[in-house]
Amino acid sequence: MAGIKRALRSPEIIDEICRRVRAALRKPKIKAPDNAARIAELQSQVENLADAIASGSLRTSPALAARLGAAEAELEELKARQPAHAR
Repeated sequence: MAGIKRALRSPEIIDEICRRVRAALRKPKIKAPDNAARIAELQSQVENLADAIASGSLRTSPALAARLGAAEAELEELKARQPAHAR
C-alpha cells in the first residue's frame, strides 16, 4: 500500500490525472433533447390551422396567420435539430 500511495503522490502522476480530468471536462456531454412529442404536436397544430384557413372560416384573421407562421417556424427549427435517424 505504501508503494501505491507514494506512486500516486508523484508529480508526474498528478499532472497526468489533472490533464485527463481537464480533457474530460472540455468534452461536450449535452445530448440534444428529444423533441419528437413537440414536433408531433406542432404538426397537428399546423394541419388544424391550415384546415381552418382552407375551409374559409378564418380567412381574414391576422392572428391566425401569425399563429400558423409561428407554429411552422418552430416546427422547422425543431426538425432541423433532430438527429437524422429520428426524422
